[in-house]
Amino acid sequence: FVIETKNWGGTIKGFADDQVWHQEKRNLSRVVTLRNPVLQNRDHAEILSKVMESYGIHWPDIDSVLVNRNPRARFIIEGMQIPVLEPGEACEWIAGYRGEKTYSDADIDEVVALLQKVSRT
Repeated sequence: FVIETKNWGGTIKGFADDQVWHQEKRNLSRVVTLRNPVLQNRDHAEILSKVMESYGIHWPDIDSVLVNRNPRARFIIEGMQIPVLEPGEACEWIAGYRGEKTYSDADIDEVVALLQKVSRT
């Protein structure tokens, strides 16, 4: 998974493929522009997939999740295909996820070792 975490409040509006979303807060008279985390996650997932492929690891199940810490936030995002979860929901959602493939402990260990290796470079 590629997990993006935010602590946004207010009402967040936009479209899933827009470069920016807009945040409206009751105590502010202005609208704040936010970078779209869905696009950011998409870029991160693509980079991760390419790194893994360059080491001969094919892993089709790299999916995005957006975790927002503020339970009072409201997301109105049209075309949204990834979940927006609160921290308490994220572990349960990930544990219940069923991807294209079942991975062995050895598969997972290989990816963990790769991520540790590339994070040091």
